[in-house]
Amino acid sequence: MADGPVSKARESVARAECAIGVAAARIAEALEKRNVLAIISGDYRARDILAALEGAVPKAEILFFAPSDALPGDTQPATPANSGVRLATLRRARELARAKAKHVVCITTAEAASEM
Repeated sequence: MADGPVSKARESVARAECAIGVAAARIAEALEKRNVLAIISGDYRARDILAALEGAVPKAEILFFAPSDALPGDTQPATPANSGVRLATLRRARELARAKAKHVVCITTAEAASEM
């Protein structure tokens, strides 16, 4: 194995399947320059990245916009608890936007982002 700089072909790039720590580190780096909306592939993965960010960037305002707990195509709406959590997150995001807050990250899933 050769020593020296890593070739461009071997550079690591954060992808949907990248490790939780790598994703959290990339989001934390981006957060230094601007607010971030991170759309993550799944609910459990998003919660893991959220936990990693809480440890990595303790002074940041980290929001989690949860996906709906209603089943697709089902006539039953989301539970009141789920709706309340989602609305509270949106309300907090609006407050932070009005205050022009810095270091804000919103973590959500692809499913929840399609419902925003």
